[in-house]
Amino acid sequence: PRTLEQVENGDPLVGVRVIALAESSVNLRLWGWAMSTPDAFVLSCDLLEIIKKRFDKEGISIPYNTMDVNLKKE
Repeated sequence: PRTLEQVENGDPLVGVRVIALAESSVNLRLWGWAMSTPDAFVLSCDLLEIIKKRFDKEGISIPYNTMDVNLKKE
């Protein structure tokens, strides 16, 4: 949990940092708190769902790697 000082300073509940500018992504790291491991798992799943729905709403697509496969008949 946040300290009293962090609360008084208005520090966000979840810290977010850009950790890499990759070939086809911007990698973020988030810090959040949960009361237990099961709560943390549910929080993580809910967060991913919220992000995906928001991306869809904003027209942001997730770039997936693609591969071309050429089959040669011998």
